[in-house]
Amino acid sequence: MNNMQRILASPLFGEDNTYRFFIDDVSIKVSRPSLNEDGKEVGGYIYMLQDDTYAVFLYLNEVKKPLRTRKISLEMLYQNHAEDDWHPLKDHSPEPYVQLLNQYWPRMLKEITYRESLDVETISFWQKQLHETITVEKIERILALPIVTEKFNDYYDEDKSGYWSGSLHYCFRLPKGKDNPRIGVGKERRDLSLFPTIDGDFDVLLYHFDIETSDDGIKKVVLKFQPHNEGNTRPVEAAEIHHIRTALRFWSRLEKTIFQHNDDFLEEQS
Repeated sequence: MNNMQRILASPLFGEDNTYRFFIDDVSIKVSRPSLNEDGKEVGGYIYMLQDDTYAVFLYLNEVKKPLRTRKISLEMLYQNHAEDDWHPLKDHSPEPYVQLLNQYWPRMLKEITYRESLDVETISFWQKQLHETITVEKIERILALPIVTEKFNDYYDEDKSGYWSGSLHYCFRLPKGKDNPRIGVGKERRDLSLFPTIDGDFDVLLYHFDIETSDDGIKKVVLKFQPHNEGNTRPVEAAEIHHIRTALRFWSRLEKTIFQHNDDFLEEQS
């Protein structure tokens, strides 16, 4: 209860009534409490949705008691996102929902505390590192290498989209139609037990370095994160320093190896 109340009083709201963030494939939405007829804060909720499938809803419920007293209780519900009905979340509820709460509640608390501690200088520093290290020119140069244009030139073909270099997987998307140019660098996941929507015993998380062009023709690099090989891709927030640092490390590995791989490819062709 105390942690719930602390989250609902977080400065992350700013002037908004909600704030949102992601952890892995879990989207989290926190809604500010409202004022009741007596001018006291009531309500407020946290909505957790894993991989657009498993949902958990936590809210504070006000129960009026005799003698004008009131009791605030924490209520927990779960729902399969494809269905309409909500059910009380108990210890014996289906495992994906119990696991979602047990695994991501402490991680959510940690993430909120971390975001509250961030200052403008730290965010600006890592944004500067990102924009200076990964540029439009660097991405275009790599996408123009023969190893990409002649061998790994089909983003949607498993055999031609990219290749493994040690523990990292490189993939490439050439500009075609509505597709923006992209370089992806991924790594095999070792924590599959956290993701009940993943079938099999293999999965990859990826960072994508996209070139996007504005309506007035200005190109920029957009960093995106894809938690699963077959999952959705989303932009990385400026506050997600851990993602930015990992993406920069992955990019460094790519830069150190791709040109030698290209030379080896050319030698094979000669």
